[in-house]
Amino acid sequence: DSAIGYSAFTLYDSWAHLDRLAVVAGMQGRRFGAAQLDYALKRMVEFGAGWVALSTQQNNTQSHRLYKAFQFHRTRESMTLYGRHLEGGNI
Repeated sequence: DSAIGYSAFTLYDSWAHLDRLAVVAGMQGRRFGAAQLDYALKRMVEFGAGWVALSTQQNNTQSHRLYKAFQFHRTRESMTLYGRHLEGGNI
């Protein structure tokens, strides 16, 4: 067995930041990224996060689609930043 991806996040008070979410190239397109993101968001809520933010490259359209599917909203135009509220454990 070998890893197909990983995710990492940082917490501060009720704020979370998704630092990294990655799936190896040969395994992309199989919803592993969505599963990882879902799991990370649930863990953030368990740790008391009420807000999560992340950043991604402007040309990473695959990531943009994933985050938008999880109801993230762009918060700045100068950088590709996304964020959303994590209310009551509703992912």
